[in-house]
Amino acid sequence: MTTLDLNSIIALVLIKKENFRDSYSLTKVLAWKFGIITVSDIIIELEDSALISRVINNGISKYNLTSTGLEYVEANKGEITFLLLKKFKDEQGFIESLLK
Repeated sequence: MTTLDLNSIIALVLIKKENFRDSYSLTKVLAWKFGIITVSDIIIELEDSALISRVINNGISKYNLTSTGLEYVEANKGEITFLLLKKFKDEQGFIESLLK
């Protein structure tokens, strides 16, 4: 299984939710909630690992989890939850809502 850094895991979990699949929303929440500004590097890593796919519509990228990406999140849900809650204690409610 692919090993991802925490920033890539956060992006993967966000893309799982419909609200954060377009490039603008994803970039905004990564910067605002998690202080992550290197979004393009994360997207490239996730695409190269075949965990997400990208569709460009009217100049805006939209991301979707591939079946491999969904399997990754589901198989590692416990560990992902632990890592995110440990690092971002103030965002517990937000993180728990992402992982439902």
